[in-house]
Amino acid sequence: MRKIQLALSAALLISAASIANAQAPPAPTIPADTAAALKQRAGKWTFEGSGLINGKQQSVSGTTDCKPFAGGVGLVCTWHEKASIEGSRRRIQLLGYDAQAKMTRFAELDNRGFANSDTASITPEGGTIHFSGTEDGKPMSGQDEIKVTSGGDEATEHVTVEVGGKRVVDVTMTHKKVKP
Repeated sequence: MRKIQLALSAALLISAASIANAQAPPAPTIPADTAAALKQRAGKWTFEGSGLINGKQQSVSGTTDCKPFAGGVGLVCTWHEKASIEGSRRRIQLLGYDAQAKMTRFAELDNRGFANSDTASITPEGGTIHFSGTEDGKPMSGQDEIKVTSGGDEATEHVTVEVGGKRVVDVTMTHKKVKP
């Protein structure tokens, strides 16, 4: 009985060592501009701005915390924002490189149950995110244009959204990095 236990223990140790020594698959090759842009966007940010939200002129402010994911292939960003009339909103965003399709993709979900996803084009100087979905049963599409300044520590963002062919969001915000 003791010999069987020792043999099983040895087999488990050998298996555990094999698993521990197994290498993770290599990270996919990411275009240099995309990798630099993802790295630059990582960190904690504050933002403020104003514009049209659901037909009303409003101010917006909040924080964003973007953390590298999967060895730098993407970012997971949490947003906490407040609009002067609409109130608070929390959302999570994923931004990352799709090695199979050879493009950058974007996805978002907020605490109100709104979700959208699409493609993005990003560089260290800025980029554009296109997104689409439905809102209140109507087709929704939008664009998020970002221009990076101050060596990557500031950015201007302009977001436009149309629902059912009517522009419902047209907001410009300034983002400032507070912590890398």
